[in-house]
Amino acid sequence: ESGRIAFGLLARHTGGDAEHLARSALAIAVEKLRRTIERLIADYAFEPNRITIVGGGGGAGVLVPALAAAMRLPHRIARDAEVIAPVGVALALVRDVVERTIFAPTPHEIAAIRREAADRAIAAGAAPDSVEVEVEIDVQRSRVTAAASGASALVESAASGAAGAEERRLAAAQSLDCDPAQLVPVELTDVLNGFARTIVQRGRFGRTRAVRDVRVVDERGVVRLALRDPALVRITAGAIEARVRAAIENATEFGDVGRALPALYVLRGGRIAAFEGLTGAEQAAALAAEETEGCRPDATVTLLLVARSA
Repeated sequence: ESGRIAFGLLARHTGGDAEHLARSALAIAVEKLRRTIERLIADYAFEPNRITIVGGGGGAGVLVPALAAAMRLPHRIARDAEVIAPVGVALALVRDVVERTIFAPTPHEIAAIRREAADRAIAAGAAPDSVEVEVEIDVQRSRVTAAASGASALVESAASGAAGAEERRLAAAQSLDCDPAQLVPVELTDVLNGFARTIVQRGRFGRTRAVRDVRVVDERGVVRLALRDPALVRITAGAIEARVRAAIENATEFGDVGRALPALYVLRGGRIAAFEGLTGAEQAAALAAEETEGCRPDATVTLLLVARSA
């Protein structure tokens, strides 16, 4: 009602039509949001057909349906959306990024940047146990980026209880847009559950290929990781360095322009450490060892490796 009054007053002042002004303003806002979401989809290699736009805040009821229609994506409005404020959303997840330009970074240098990012997130209010760090190494630009994120202590204390096995399966099925019965459980850690679905894709010249999509779901029923065709290795913390070296070598792809090491994800308990852009097996082993430092030697750790094209 307040919006109708506002555009009515604006139309009276400018001599225009209130409905036309409102639709024009909505179109401008939708276009800005659309460009941002398309950039995020490209940056994080999301599958557009797996995306649902979720809206919160006072304007969600107007903006989100219009944006979803423009992008031809499903949408939903969050519960109590009208009282979700941007400040509250910002406080729900603490994130900090550390970026350094280093030529041929050593494992020690990468680990130091990773710890700095985690320390910054904790200093900003993130609960230490919830902090996860994703490391990306850009060899061409000699750049190392560590992005640390974690829930604030307030959010952690107010978090809902654990989701049941069926709730976790349903979350994975919704992410994959399939029937929950099609999913096969994948053993990961005592906190993180994996669910996999295998489909057959048709390629050129009538060739077919089986692909395996995996979703990693946490104890609250939140999909934390979405991977295609990952190799899975279950090990103990005490043997991690030797096993990571072997796993990296096995998953490395070779091509005309050289070799491409896989992306590595280290799962222990409820934590996920992501390492992309690795330059060597020794580097990967050192980073994985740093992630599991302090763990009991017999503690179970799961490695997920996703091959990259050379």
